[in-house]
Amino acid sequence: MLNQIIKYLEETVQDHIELHKWKKSTNLIFRFQDRFKYYEVNLLRYPIVLIEEKDSNATLKEMTTLIKMIKKQGVDYCAMIFTDITSYKRKK
Repeated sequence: MLNQIIKYLEETVQDHIELHKWKKSTNLIFRFQDRFKYYEVNLLRYPIVLIEEKDSNATLKEMTTLIKMIKKQGVDYCAMIFTDITSYKRKK
């Protein structure tokens, strides 16, 4: 999945993209360290953290909390990578 994303970005911006593990992920709470993979990429001179979900059970509340925690680490931009699209079952 990441190789496809890198290839797409390189073709889009017509520049070489280097992906590195995001070192500050160790500052996040263990639950988020365990459930997601974190990468850092410079895209058009902007550092961006890519968040890859290890499982597809994350809730919107968890993702919102995670993004807030990442922003507290000094990150302005992040993107989440999902391997599955799931449906939302509304409570009746």
